Amino acid sequence: MLNFKGLKSEKAEMTKCFFIIFILFSASAFARAPSLLSSLNLLEAKSKKLTAQTCLVFLKEAKLEVLDSKLYDLNSKEVKKYGKKILDSAWHIRTNLNDKLSELAPCLNELKEYIYNSRYFEDMLSVRFFDITSALPYEVKFANDPSPIFDNKFHKGYLYRKGFEPGQKFQFKSGDVLLEKGPSFISSIISTITLPKSQFSHFAVLHRDSKSDKVISLESYIQSGGLDLFEIESALKKYNVRIVLVRPKDQKLAEKATELIREKVVSEKEGKAEKSKYDYFFNFTDESKMNCAKLLLWSYKKASDGQIILPQSPSVLDKSIEKIITIVGIKPGPVLTPVDIEVDPRFEVLLEFRDLRLVRDSKYRDAIFIALFDWFINKKYNLVLLPKKINMQAAMAPMRMSNLPNPKNAQGLIDIPEIFLRPVYQINSVANLIYKKLYLKDKAFEKKNAWPMSLDDLLKALEEIRIEDQKAYEQEDPFAFHHLFKS
Repeated sequence: MLNFKGLKSEKAEMTKCFFIIFILFSASAFARAPSLLSSLNLLEAKSKKLTAQTCLVFLKEAKLEVLDSKLYDLNSKEVKKYGKKILDSAWHIRTNLNDKLSELAPCLNELKEYIYNSRYFEDMLSVRFFDITSALPYEVKFANDPSPIFDNKFHKGYLYRKGFEPGQKFQFKSGDVLLEKGPSFISSIISTITLPKSQFSHFAVLHRDSKSDKVISLESYIQSGGLDLFEIESALKKYNVRIVLVRPKDQKLAEKATELIREKVVSEKEGKAEKSKYDYFFNFTDESKMNCAKLLLWSYKKASDGQIILPQSPSVLDKSIEKIITIVGIKPGPVLTPVDIEVDPRFEVLLEFRDLRLVRDSKYRDAIFIALFDWFINKKYNLVLLPKKINMQAAMAPMRMSNLPNPKNAQGLIDIPEIFLRPVYQINSVANLIYKKLYLKDKAFEKKNAWPMSLDDLLKALEEIRIEDQKAYEQEDPFAFHHLFKS
C-alpha cells in the first residue's frame, strides 16, 4: 500500500529545496553588479598609489576586471541601478593612471592594453545604460547632429574630468590635440595594424586665435591630399566614432608648435610654399610629405629645437605583419599613434566622446581586421591582387567618408598612389563580405544571451566564419570570400 502522506511530505521538502536554491541563485545573480562595482572601486583606490614596481601586477589584475564579457552576467535592472557608478569608476581608474604616467614608464605598453580593454567594456555598458539603438555609419546624418563636445544633450555617455564638462561654453586651448577614430574600414586598418592595438586612427591639432578666440583644427587629411584647416565645429562633425581631448602640460611649447603648424598650413594654402602631399607610407624621415602623426611630431621637434621627440613610448608596425604592410609600401618599425599620446606623460586626458550609435559597428570592423591580420600571419593567407585596371571610383569610396566643407576633397583621393589604393580596396572588399556574416551571428547571439558579443566572442565567431567559408570555397561556391585569398 502506497504511503501518500510520505509522498506529500517528500514533495513538499523538494519544493522547499528548489525554492531555497532559486532564492540563493537570484540573490547571487543580483549581487554580480555590486561585486563588479566593488572590484572596480578597489582598483580605483589602488590606482592612486601605483609605482613603477607595482604597475605590471596591477594592470594584469585590472585588465581582467574590464573585459566586456564580464557584462554578460548583468541583467537590465542591474545595469540601470549600477551602470553609472561602474562607468564612473572605470573612468576614474583611467584618469588616475593618466595622472601617474611619469611614474609608470616600465608599464606603458601594458597600460595601452588595459585602456583598450576598458574602452570596449565602457562602450558596451554605456549603450545598454543609455538605451542607445546601434546604427550603421550611413544611417547617421553627422552634418545634422549637434557638434560633439559643444553639445551635452543629444550625445550621451561623455567621460570627462571635473571642470571640463561638455557644452556650448567649452573652451579649447591652442595646442589641444584630438585623438579620433572614423567609422570606415580604413580607420580600423590603421588602428589595428600596430602593436599594441588601439581604437584611434587620426590626430587633429587645435589653434585658438589670441585676439578673436576663433578655434581651428589643423590636420593632414587624406581627403584633402595633405595639410588643411577647418573651423572647429565642422571638424568635430566629421565622421567620428570617438574623440579624446588631450592637453599638453607645457602650454608655452604647445602654442609654439601649433603656431608652426598654422603658419605651414596657411602658407601652403596661399601658394607661398610648396604643398606637402599626404604620406601614406609612414616615412618619418621625409618631411616633404605629411600625415597627421608626422605633423604633430614635426611641430614639437621644430618648436623645441630637436629636444622634444614624440612619443615617449612608440607603437610599432611589427615585423610579423611585414608581408601585409609591404604590399601597400609601408615598412615595419616604430610609429606615432594616437594612443601613444594618450599615455605620454607630457599630455593630460581631459574628455572623451564616443558616438554610442556606432561603437558596435566600429567593434565589428576592428575585430574583422584583428582576425584578418591573424589569418595572414598564422594561417599563411595572402591577398589575390586585383588585375591592373580597377574602378577608381569604387576603390576610393571607402575613403570618402567625410562631410568636411572642403571644395578640394576630391583632390586628395585622386592623388592616392595605386600601390596603396589597390590592396586597400581589395582588403576592404573582403572585410565587407565578412562583416555581413558577423553581423548576423552577433544578432543571433544577442537574441539568445541579451548582450551583444564581447571582442573575444566576435573573434571566435570570425574563426567560425573563416572555416565555414573555406568549406564553401572548396565546394566551388562562387560567393566565398576565400576566392580573394591564396595560401
